[in-house]
Amino acid sequence: MRRLLAVTRRIVVEFARDKRMVATLVVAPCVTFLLFYLVLGSPAYVPRLALVDVPDGFVSHLCDEDCTLQAVDTQEAQRLLEAAEVDAVVSAGDGHVLEVRVEGADASRTAAALSAVQSALVEQQKIACDELLSQAEGFEERIDSIDLDIDDETLSRLPAGVREAVEEAESLADDIPDIEGSMPFTSIEVDYLHGSGNWSVFDYYGPVFIGLFVFMFVFITGSMSLLAERTCGTRERLLVTPVRGWQVASGYLLGFGLIALLYTATTIVFTVCVIGFPNEGSPLLIAALAASMAAVSLTLGLAVSGLAESPFQVIQLLLAFVMPQLMLSGIFDLSQAPAWLRAVASALPLGYGTEALRDVMLRGAGLEAVTAPLAIMWGFAAFFFTLACLGMRRPRAR
Repeated sequence: MRRLLAVTRRIVVEFARDKRMVATLVVAPCVTFLLFYLVLGSPAYVPRLALVDVPDGFVSHLCDEDCTLQAVDTQEAQRLLEAAEVDAVVSAGDGHVLEVRVEGADASRTAAALSAVQSALVEQQKIACDELLSQAEGFEERIDSIDLDIDDETLSRLPAGVREAVEEAESLADDIPDIEGSMPFTSIEVDYLHGSGNWSVFDYYGPVFIGLFVFMFVFITGSMSLLAERTCGTRERLLVTPVRGWQVASGYLLGFGLIALLYTATTIVFTVCVIGFPNEGSPLLIAALAASMAAVSLTLGLAVSGLAESPFQVIQLLLAFVMPQLMLSGIFDLSQAPAWLRAVASALPLGYGTEALRDVMLRGAGLEAVTAPLAIMWGFAAFFFTLACLGMRRPRAR
């Protein structure tokens, strides 16, 4: 145990002496997440619409939407659309048809423009339905107020045309259209099981970014440092001493693990307390998950670092062992991906950590919900650590 701690202490002291590395550990995650927040957490895009002969009533509803409007003629609208200065041209067609012509190159901008038009149309229809319902109720009240109390003898003496008019007046109440039955819903009320309407897309991907950056940074730091240890001959000198290979690997794991914990803690505190990532769960559980992901990344770096002979090869290892995990970890929706690709994703450790972070931070899950992901990640860490110990064999004397 004393030998193991000696290796750990040496690594921590070397890192502590490098002020730039310590500063990087604290500043790098903060700056990175701040940039991501500023880019991805910006307000939603405001679509630009050109209006051609659109009725004022509908324009008033469009004004209530988050969009910019220009009233132009047909020729100017075509020019604006071709120059990509507007996202859509809205015009009144024949037969009560609202014509919308979109620029279409950017699918996200097209969706924003169509959403604004659709929302304004729904609001107009709601108000029109309310007015029709009010008119129908007033008409029904007027009919009910007319009391044609005429006995049969008097009615028989009236001219045939008058009798028909009286009978038609009595049947008018049955002819009022059932507007409420034809259109039972005129508005939508949204209730959230998790989160709120104020959450942005960045809030959903925030837990994934925490896991990705912890995993990638720890892998690069550990692999680069172990490469320096080997190229300088430090590791080989340790292995020819009475220190055993597993003790060297354990010392590296503890030493770099403390550094990884510092990076992890900085990342979590900055993203939750400063940037304001939503968090519905336990901070300790978030820290445990992030630390578990750091342990998997560090043991993976220990296991594969012996394959690199230069910093450039460390980057190659990053592309081979880390990038596939980043792509399949939750940044992209894999629900419609091929079955074999989803099987590959389920065999990689990073996806379990990012999904568990989502469950805790966005859905308020407790320990019982993330016990399985924690066990899987530590199983991967134990497997990678075993491979690392096998690679720390004492060099044979020639």
